[in-house]
Amino acid sequence: MIAADFFTTEVSGRNGLVTFYTLFVIELRSRLVHVCDTTVSPNGQWMRQIARQLTNERDGCARGKTQLIIDRDTKHCEGFRQILEAPGIEIVLCPPRVPRCRNHQGMENKLLTPQFLPLEGEIRCEKRLGGLLKYYYRKAA
Repeated sequence: MIAADFFTTEVSGRNGLVTFYTLFVIELRSRLVHVCDTTVSPNGQWMRQIARQLTNERDGCARGKTQLIIDRDTKHCEGFRQILEAPGIEIVLCPPRVPRCRNHQGMENKLLTPQFLPLEGEIRCEKRLGGLLKYYYRKAA
């Protein structure tokens, strides 16, 4: 069983604040989160493309799943639902006006802080471009 939802990020640009919509899917059993894509305009064409990616036979995260929980947001258009239902995924709608029904999110539509397994080894920081770009990594055991 998987659940899909959006979170938004507001970014300041030349023309003021721009809202980016990110669609994510969470596997409820393992709590593994898949970030599908981000757009400023989640229209029907974009949602159908996401549905095709989710049901991709090779690496789609919805392959082998039987149920998808979504809210009643109009962004989950009919084309999105049809593409997901074609391989046998049942669409389960959250009850209307029950925001706490989605236990995969925290209050105010913010993702819960992920919890990671404790890892062994030293964390290293690498710098590039004179320190403008930093990334951290841990060597595999």
